[in-house]
Amino acid sequence: MVPGQTADAAFVICIADAWGVAGYGEGSLTLEPRAEDGTRSGAIRTDLDLRMAAVGLRGVALDGGDDGVSLAVKTDAMAVRTASDPVSGTGGNLAAATAEVTRLRLGLEASRPFPLGDGSVLTPSMEIGLRRDGGDAETGFGADIGAGIAWQDAERGLGAELRGRGLLAHEAKGFRGWGLSGSFAWGPVTGERGPRLSLTQTVGVPALGGTDALLTRRTPAGPATGEPGDSLRGRRLEARFGYGFPAFRHRFTATPEIAVGMSDTGRDYSIGWRLTPGSVAPDGIALELAFEARRFESASRRNAPPEHTAAFRVIARF
Repeated sequence: MVPGQTADAAFVICIADAWGVAGYGEGSLTLEPRAEDGTRSGAIRTDLDLRMAAVGLRGVALDGGDDGVSLAVKTDAMAVRTASDPVSGTGGNLAAATAEVTRLRLGLEASRPFPLGDGSVLTPSMEIGLRRDGGDAETGFGADIGAGIAWQDAERGLGAELRGRGLLAHEAKGFRGWGLSGSFAWGPVTGERGPRLSLTQTVGVPALGGTDALLTRRTPAGPATGEPGDSLRGRRLEARFGYGFPAFRHRFTATPEIAVGMSDTGRDYSIGWRLTPGSVAPDGIALELAFEARRFESASRRNAPPEHTAAFRVIARF
């Protein structure tokens, strides 16, 4: 270094992913009070609504390429609010109630790919993060930890992944949440067109993080507050099949999908459709549209009517 000059070092984080989710739902809540002798005094029914929003960022701090260690910084924020109306009837009176839950997280993710002799790639990963929970549920600071290993064979279109995620520690006593997931996927070797099949088994809370966990949950309370108690009892198996077709003069790929899920609480069926660009635009922006309709049949409540939901997603990649 030439005398008189100074050398500056900078830690630069490149924002690779940014996402946001907002939702609104309406429904009803039915209570059946019972006296000490077991007799019922009549049902109380009230309207219930839910609002939620979440945002997240992921930035690459160190890019290790195809055979090095990569580090990424992740952060997300979430807020969920539920409210019920006051009601009075023969079964009794029920006052209006509101509940809010918030969560802030900041974490570090590390991964390292290992090319294998047959052309496939094995990629272990690990992440750890701090969180701050607030609102009307469990509150305080905590720590999340997650680990996974993924195998990908691009030449044969095969992939498998095993992931685990859990709450390492939390200020709120008795607040726990652990989850495991394993998946196997077979898809098109070139591009996004052709048949695709995936099988996913989950145990406990979602082993994924960020928007993946939000969009795969059937209940809004799970991603916001975690699952207290022994959360490893819940199990779910999902099979999904789709086929990609060229659309709009081969500029896009349309993929209709069907899925069947079985869990301890019931069974669900879904049908969806995705539209993705055939190639990334010259400016690096790609837009993806997705629609899914789902029917859920409860196993614990035999007389309960099926639940129907519909979701529409817009994903922009830069």
